[in-house]
Amino acid sequence: MTVLQRVMGATAIVLLFACQGWAGTTLEFPSYQATEPGFADWWKEGIARFESQHPDVRIQISQVQFDAHHDKIATRFAAGNPPDIVHVSSRFYFGLAARGLLEPLDPFLAKDNVLKDWAPLQKTMVVNGKTYGVLLLTYAYALYYNEQMFKDAGVSPPRTMDELREAAKRLTAAPGRYGISMVTAPSTDMYMEITRFLAGLGGDWTPQGKLAVNSPEAVQALNFYRDLVQAGYAPRNQLAAATRLLFFSGKTAMIIDGSWVLAMKANAHDAVKPYVKVVLPPFKKIPTGQSNSISMPTTLDPAKKQLVWDFIKILTSPEMQRKYSELVKSPAPLKGSVTPDTVAKIPELDTFAKAMSLGEVSVFPTGYERHFDQMSKILIDGFTEALSSTRDSKAILDEAQKKIDAALK
Repeated sequence: MTVLQRVMGATAIVLLFACQGWAGTTLEFPSYQATEPGFADWWKEGIARFESQHPDVRIQISQVQFDAHHDKIATRFAAGNPPDIVHVSSRFYFGLAARGLLEPLDPFLAKDNVLKDWAPLQKTMVVNGKTYGVLLLTYAYALYYNEQMFKDAGVSPPRTMDELREAAKRLTAAPGRYGISMVTAPSTDMYMEITRFLAGLGGDWTPQGKLAVNSPEAVQALNFYRDLVQAGYAPRNQLAAATRLLFFSGKTAMIIDGSWVLAMKANAHDAVKPYVKVVLPPFKKIPTGQSNSISMPTTLDPAKKQLVWDFIKILTSPEMQRKYSELVKSPAPLKGSVTPDTVAKIPELDTFAKAMSLGEVSVFPTGYERHFDQMSKILIDGFTEALSSTRDSKAILDEAQKKIDAALK
């Protein structure tokens, strides 16, 4: 029996139960990727394969806005009612794992060594000696730019941070046309935005292994970011989803973002789609890091734990990993998942593969990952103040450093 036949059979069974009242097992799976281009198709494929093998089990996936998803997950854990499948951005994974809320996967991995050829950053999923999650995507950043807008303005893709600023200036045209898309509303993606600039200037949050959010490079990065916004080269009060829509609708000329955003090109405005190009970012150091992971809660009953693991095994299979690279248009964690045929179809993947190989700086504070929640909230408050005031960036980051030091004592 083919996969398609099994999927069709499972679908028929699901429809039958829907008519009679579902009597099987349901695995609840909230995600911020359920309707995202590329990701949605991959999740549907994985769920269909799982349900074809488990016709008495249904995975109920639901879309939750990214900026609300992790707060809801935290609230549900606090209430003792976590979802069966825990899909989170890795920036929140470390806190959940450190608090013992996620089930250790080591016993499953001992029987099914599905991570043998996985991305090296999988090792960061080990917290206190145990693995609590499977890394589904690693960050690889590039500069997306609108070739036609650049040509019209007589601008070439920037090769340095100074050229990036100048390009943003020259590509900004009234009314409603901006040089660059950036996250400018309080959110964890605001932290990511400034962290990219920090890496671009050759710095990171933990130089020589010591947390220093007020380093000279950090001050320079915050100044670079606030100057772009206050000069009007990037629109204000934008969350990540909005910044991407602005770029793919032709309202902004460039954006620095992850490989997964390439999937949005398929739905870009017709006047934009042919001109979306990708190059390495104009940075001294290329930032990289963990994107998102999948886990299960410790409170899940043993039978459901095995079912969730069966789902994870399907997602980590070579076939599903190859489909990930094709559908999400981003290098999947399994080695060899990006084939020559895939690169021929999606040339941009070559740039992202280079970005991954050149990655030097983690977007997460190395050695302080489990404190990311506390640290990022304090920094975001400071970044927000920087955008709305003329207060000195060094003073803002000095204050943030003191608050973080106090919070971690």
